[in-house]
Amino acid sequence: DALPISCRYNRSTSMTAVIRFTPILGMTGDSPFCYLLQIDECTLLLDCGWTENFNVADLASLVPLIPQIDAVLVSHPDILHLGALPYAVGTLGLKAPVYATFPAYKMGQMFLYDAVDARKRSEDFTTFSLDDVDAAFEQFIQLRYSQHMRLPGKGAGITITPFAAGHMVGGAIWRIAYETELVYYAVSYNHKRERHLNDTVLKTLPRPTVMITNLAKSRQTAPSKRDTELYDIIVKTLRGNGNVLMPVDAAGRSLELLMSLESYWQTQKLGTYKIVFMHSVSYHTIEFAKAQIEWMSDSILKTFETTRENPFMFRNISLCHSLEELDRIPGPKVVLTTSPSMDYGFSRELFLRWAEDSKNTVLITSNNSSNSLSEHLLTKPRAVKLEVRYKVPLEGADLRAYLEQQRENREREKEKEREKERAQSDVEMKSEPEQVPSMDESEDEEEAEDYQESAPKRFTRGRFKMFAFPEKRVQWDPYGEVLREEEISFWRSEYKKAIGDTVPANIVAVEEKSTKQEPEDDVMPMKSVTEERRVTVNCSIEFVDMQGLSDDRSIRKIISHIQPRKLILIHGSEDAAASFKTMARNVFFPKSGESVDMTADSHIHKVKVSDPLYSSLDFVDVDNYEIAYLTATTVLPSQEDNDVTPAADTFRTGTVAKSLPVLDMIKADLMVTDEPDDLAHAHDSVMLGDVKLSDFKEFLTLKGFKAEFLASGGLVVNDLVVLKKVGREVSLEGALSMDYYRIRDLLYQQFIIL
Repeated sequence: DALPISCRYNRSTSMTAVIRFTPILGMTGDSPFCYLLQIDECTLLLDCGWTENFNVADLASLVPLIPQIDAVLVSHPDILHLGALPYAVGTLGLKAPVYATFPAYKMGQMFLYDAVDARKRSEDFTTFSLDDVDAAFEQFIQLRYSQHMRLPGKGAGITITPFAAGHMVGGAIWRIAYETELVYYAVSYNHKRERHLNDTVLKTLPRPTVMITNLAKSRQTAPSKRDTELYDIIVKTLRGNGNVLMPVDAAGRSLELLMSLESYWQTQKLGTYKIVFMHSVSYHTIEFAKAQIEWMSDSILKTFETTRENPFMFRNISLCHSLEELDRIPGPKVVLTTSPSMDYGFSRELFLRWAEDSKNTVLITSNNSSNSLSEHLLTKPRAVKLEVRYKVPLEGADLRAYLEQQRENREREKEKEREKERAQSDVEMKSEPEQVPSMDESEDEEEAEDYQESAPKRFTRGRFKMFAFPEKRVQWDPYGEVLREEEISFWRSEYKKAIGDTVPANIVAVEEKSTKQEPEDDVMPMKSVTEERRVTVNCSIEFVDMQGLSDDRSIRKIISHIQPRKLILIHGSEDAAASFKTMARNVFFPKSGESVDMTADSHIHKVKVSDPLYSSLDFVDVDNYEIAYLTATTVLPSQEDNDVTPAADTFRTGTVAKSLPVLDMIKADLMVTDEPDDLAHAHDSVMLGDVKLSDFKEFLTLKGFKAEFLASGGLVVNDLVVLKKVGREVSLEGALSMDYYRIRDLLYQQFIIL
């Protein structure tokens, strides 16, 4: 009945989790992020991005998968990471909870509000509405960095944790843990610290089973050189009496640019030139940024705690929401406005205004879709053909058709209200209880008999028979009781009688306006018009990379440091992915729609531990796990146990349920050894953890040792001992001495020893 712990079970009893990864979108460098991760029966949607064109055909592969999705993980608040959520919720019927950080929740709303408003300003945008945006964000569950969240339902056993990505405020790297499997979804991260954000914590996380990361598209240079180049271009244009157009996002990287320009303006005292941040929700974006200081860099927090000054209380930056407001700001100016692609929004409208003036500059700070106007401008064309969309008021036949449609809609609404009132009246009458008449009421009953015979059947219930009287309910709006048209006419006539024939001009104007064939809505009916326009590009076109993403070299360093067992590369080209083949044991670059089986190839089994054995174990904390060394026997379940197995003692292997083997203490009669009991239970030490020689050097310095690195990479301590690290193994060489043993003991302290 008892077998040694080293026995190997049949493969059918393996408890390895089934992990599959399927790209829906986002395999090329300019496409949105949208991927499917399946862990056993749970299906996670990793981001739900869309392009700024909002082309419904792009989501064709997502539509049939909507009913299967159990949860959505959003990494960043921009359109490329969550732009399709309103359409998925409002049109496709996505009901799954959406997990994101608090800033991603707030700033994501700003991104989508601005996108919808900008579209509706120039065209009839009906793909999704602001109501769909609100409905999508009602499904959000907000998390803090490093907060563990256990998924319910099919996701039982899965724990998700967001960590700082360093690209946008609230941007997250998702850690997905299930039993012994660890998956990192790490896209759009930045290894460098910036003004408003700390660097990513990815390089400090433990080794994962699977890492999903994107290839670099950044043209990153040193921050100091990058900032200097940016300032020089802007100041040169302003001093030449020109304007600078900077296409930026609504609430992401624009915050870093605003802080950078505000700091430079204060240092260089450039108050004569104006900086403008313009889009439809610019005010709310800055207000939300003021309330999210705790999510930003350590330097911002320290400054705020010391001076109590919010870094987003800008002195040199004006907020605008329309072109009319912008026109009221005189002189040369720098305008940061949406969208970064320049395919729609104020950035496109200002380009049409400023492109033909050689004094002006268009300063692009991020990579965009290859089909976008901003990418096309980087080729420095002499002229461009653009589709210009704008709205004009309805006139003539179009206006008459619109008014007729509105009249029919109002009639239908009124008819629905009348039907609703009639139905409510019937319900109220049927709900009245029948009363038994008393003896002194018999005469009233006799008088009502004639009416009872002739009355409609639905009105014959109750003691006193009478026709239904639907009581009209008073309607209210923010200004008080809503008046009917006849009431308004009555009071207007009474007013005329009171003041004579002299009527104030404003009332006359209102009456004349009401007699014209105008829509009753406050908004003038408009239609979208599209025309092609050839624009001569005389302005300067410049590019400075301010998108805050890790470059190729940095991504390779991070991957080499955390050493994932399996690596999935996304958002790039096959040629770029081919150079990563040696970065992990298995490297994949799947095509859109192609599933990759990431199931671990190790033999992992689930067993039960007996109470006596569990009580004898000495657990130590390692990362998020508790680990103990044990020596035990395995007691296999009997055939009778296999026939009827409690639910708590079963696990699933396909559709077959098996009883769990039990680990128990080794009985004395099974010990085959001549050693004493204490030696029989002894085992070789197991050292857990890793040590960096650079960190150990600082530790030795604090302990009073002299430590220096050799050119070969070794660490020399007190000119007596040399430490070398190859892979994850550390070797210690030197003459036996007191220093040798002290250094060895300090090295042991860096590990957890079982």
